[in-house]
Amino acid sequence: MRKCLLSVAMIVKDEEHNIRRALESIKDVVDEIVVVDTGSTDRTPEIVREYTDKLYFHEWKNDFSEARNFSLKFPTCEWILILDADEEASEEFRQNIRSFLESLSEDVNTVYLPTINYLDWDFKKTEIASTPRIFRNGTVYYKNIVHNQAIYKPKVVHAPFKIYHYGYIWTRKLKKKKYERTGTLIREHLKNVKDPVEKIYYLVQLYKTEKIGGQKHEENKIAWETLQEIMKVGKIPPIGLEFFYIFGMELILNGFLEKGEEFIDSAIKAFPENPDPYFAKLVIYERKKTGRIFISGGKSFSKF
Repeated sequence: MRKCLLSVAMIVKDEEHNIRRALESIKDVVDEIVVVDTGSTDRTPEIVREYTDKLYFHEWKNDFSEARNFSLKFPTCEWILILDADEEASEEFRQNIRSFLESLSEDVNTVYLPTINYLDWDFKKTEIASTPRIFRNGTVYYKNIVHNQAIYKPKVVHAPFKIYHYGYIWTRKLKKKKYERTGTLIREHLKNVKDPVEKIYYLVQLYKTEKIGGQKHEENKIAWETLQEIMKVGKIPPIGLEFFYIFGMELILNGFLEKGEEFIDSAIKAFPENPDPYFAKLVIYERKKTGRIFISGGKSFSKF
């Protein structure tokens, strides 16, 4: 019997069209599957039972962190992977994650993984973000009602094993519903935020929400507000890395190559060990190589 090395903890609701893909992707690599259902009315629980007997039902309280923390009560393995029903572990994850975790020293408690967010039905448009995904059991909890944020313990390491996220590929109706719900919750939460770094975190989440379903002028307004808040702090906080990467890539792909590269270089300077900005540098190199360079214009932003 192999060691109980890795559990997966999921919170789900009405995910019958996604859940099997997620569970198939991790069933042979994790030792324990824990699923908390917050009120499904479709076949989600029936599908989950095909993979695990650790299915728990929990009343939805309009608070993602409350549900996530409830799910963390049940895993028994050394490490816990957080996975959503609309995600899928990559083949490289399946092949390497166990040996990677077994190689870690005892002072490591948190593992960041790259998430590939698909943005269209052809899987050609993507965003990449590194997020904390795997935690030593008992070292993490979540806070905030929307875009719940992991409060974890160092030491932190990064692994290159990708997680695929399909949740941004929506029908027009679902996209509108998701945008309105998420945007409203974030704006309501921002009214009471006092901590400057937490404010930056939720501005970045609002920026990403506006990119998905909002209007360009509102997206740009939030981007500018985020930059101002980062300048007030005086340094780029961890969530600022994701913002600089996404915003920098937005500029690069829309022809503002020089300005986009400034943001990417700032991200590398602040977080030289994170792999994401280096991908953007490859894009910049290819654009320069092929001559696809445009004259930068528009509002000037300060370089860090």
